[in-house]
Amino acid sequence: SDLLLLQLHLEREKVLKLFQESSRSRVQQILEELNQSIVNYTALFRGFAISPLHDLGGLSDTFSIIHPSPLRRMYSFEWTDSIGERQLTIVGDSFVELASILFNYGLWLMKWSTSMSSSKASNRTSSRTSKSKISRSSSSIIANPIVNRGQTTPISALLKAAGLFRYIRENLGRFLIQSDQENIFGTDLDPDVIRAYEFQCNGE
Repeated sequence: SDLLLLQLHLEREKVLKLFQESSRSRVQQILEELNQSIVNYTALFRGFAISPLHDLGGLSDTFSIIHPSPLRRMYSFEWTDSIGERQLTIVGDSFVELASILFNYGLWLMKWSTSMSSSKASNRTSSRTSKSKISRSSSSIIANPIVNRGQTTPISALLKAAGLFRYIRENLGRFLIQSDQENIFGTDLDPDVIRAYEFQCNGE
């Protein structure tokens, strides 16, 4: 158990560090590292929020069969809302921790998509400027870059973010309302706030 807690602590610290990293030179690498860290952390942490009994029903079933884990309120977690007064909140609820990790991942994907889109727009502008300086008799050929089938694009990142917000709203929402946080409404995990981000991602 001590080894598991140590792994959880290290993975959580890595996830939070990657959330804050903003190096444009390694933005694709950060995306890959963050995705893997999220997978690792949620796989280790899942049992603290959701009972193993949930797996008996299959992952494709509706959220109504989710059973809270007996370990749900064993540990407390610190989070700060991105809206409002940004006060530090300590919540002893694993569902809030799980939802907060996924919520911040969704926000990060939105920012990543915006950054990549603006970068591509800048590159296209530079390309058009360069072309205008080339003589018509030039035999230079500028090839369009080929996007790998499995590569993340701004659109796929937004769709993934929308899916994360929808998962939080549909699968974790009722547990968040029951959490020991004084008032979930008006915070990042407010159902209306999450729905707004989901619609924004789908709209963009």
